[in-house]
Amino acid sequence: MISTMKRLTTVFTAALAALIALGTAVQAQDAPSTRFMPDKVYTTTLVQTITGNDGTKDITPVTRSQVYRVETGKMKNNSFPATLTVYSGASGTEAETTNPETVIKFQVSGNTLTGFELAKGEGRASSDAAHIMAGQHLEGMLQMTKYDLKRKIKREYTIESNTGSGTTRSVSFKIQDISPDPMKDVGMITRKYGKGTFDTRYDFFTQVTETEENNIFVPADELGPEKEVTMKTVRKYTTKIANN
Repeated sequence: MISTMKRLTTVFTAALAALIALGTAVQAQDAPSTRFMPDKVYTTTLVQTITGNDGTKDITPVTRSQVYRVETGKMKNNSFPATLTVYSGASGTEAETTNPETVIKFQVSGNTLTGFELAKGEGRASSDAAHIMAGQHLEGMLQMTKYDLKRKIKREYTIESNTGSGTTRSVSFKIQDISPDPMKDVGMITRKYGKGTFDTRYDFFTQVTETEENNIFVPADELGPEKEVTMKTVRKYTTKIANN
C-alpha cells in the first residue's frame, strides 16, 4: 500500500511538473516579440496626452507628439545597419518631419543591437551613451522586444489576451516596471497597461495604446491638508512599415 502511494505521488508530481512546464511554454509562445527586419522603413508616430487632478482641480490636458523613423539596410554577414531619426513637436503641436532632433546609427544582428553612434544631437556621446539614448526612444515602438535597450528601469509584461486570425493579432497586456531603487516611488501607486495590434508578417506592433495611471498621496503640511494627486498619461503609437 505504501509502495503504491509512493508511485502515485511520483506520477502526480511528474504530471504536475509537466503541466507547469507546458503552461510556461504556452505563455512564452503567446507573447509576441517585436524586431526589426532588413530593407524596411519604420515610421512611428507617438501622441502623448497627460491629464489629471492636483488634489483640488483638474489640470489642463497637455499633448505632445514625436515621430520616430528607423531605416534598415541590406543584410550582410548576418547583420544589417539601421538609422534612428527622431522628430519632436512643441507642446500641443504635431511633430515636424523636416528638421530631425536626433539621429543615431547602429547595427542589428539577431536579437542584439550594437555599434551605436550619435550622428546628430546635443553634444557628443559614447557608444554606450548613444545606446541608452536610442533605448529611450525605441522602447515605445519596440514593445516586448528581446533587444537590450539599456533601460535602467526594466519592463515585465503580463499578456492578458492574444486573439485574432491570419496575420493580425489583438493583444492586451499589463506592464510592471522593475526599478533598481525600490524606495523611489514610495507614496505613489502606479498602474500600467496597454493594448495593441501585432502584425505577424513583420513581427511588429502597428498600433499600441499604453496607459499609465499614477496616484500620489501628499501628507498634510503647513500649506494644507492631505490630498491625493492623480495623473494619467496615454501614449498612442502608430507604425507604418514600408520597403526601403
